[in-house]
Amino acid sequence: MAKLRILQLDTGFPRPAGDIASADSYLQPPIIEIIPQAFVRDIVSIRPDNYDISGFTDALQRSTEPLIITSCGFMIYWQDMLADSTYLSAQSQFFSSSLIALPELRMRYDDNQILVVSFDAQVLNSALYRPYLGSFQGPVMGLDTDSHLYQTIRQNSPQLDVELATRQVIDQMVPFLQENDIHAILLECTNLSVYKPAIRKIFSGEIIDLLQIVESHITGLVKPAYL
Repeated sequence: MAKLRILQLDTGFPRPAGDIASADSYLQPPIIEIIPQAFVRDIVSIRPDNYDISGFTDALQRSTEPLIITSCGFMIYWQDMLADSTYLSAQSQFFSSSLIALPELRMRYDDNQILVVSFDAQVLNSALYRPYLGSFQGPVMGLDTDSHLYQTIRQNSPQLDVELATRQVIDQMVPFLQENDIHAILLECTNLSVYKPAIRKIFSGEIIDLLQIVESHITGLVKPAYL
């Protein structure tokens, strides 16, 4: 029996090993369930309240795995509702996003020592999402909207140049690290976990992502190379 179910957005862009929704990220095969009509444009939106979440609630009611997660950090908007026992079996836990780790991280570091890296900083800082950052006053980095990775995800492109994406992510991150005394990086975007090895070459502090949260709840599930 699988220990992990991943509720994936309705996307077809490549998911290399290290991505939360890549089976190659795990030592034990997860169940990856694509939620129909869960498009990036609807989830990563300043009006997430307009989205019909029933595809996710239906999936949760069918799920019996000990741990259930999503493939997109912006699902944090529905964390409390989807974690409600109405939708989950008694033995299951639900985590929508690595942002659930932010409160604990803020207990150990000042806000200005934490860098939150998002797919879209403008949306994450918008009125309906801002409450899920709490009163966080630290830096939030979003992918450049004309970058290869951003456009691949937003346009649901079937092609991803990992080397180009890596170079652009690192080039964008370096100034944040140079201009701030960063001790921890929280990767809100689950697609960014692919680039952790490259990030570690320029950053020696703590890196938090959803894969680490999964591993902290079910030891031995995630391949060590992607932690």
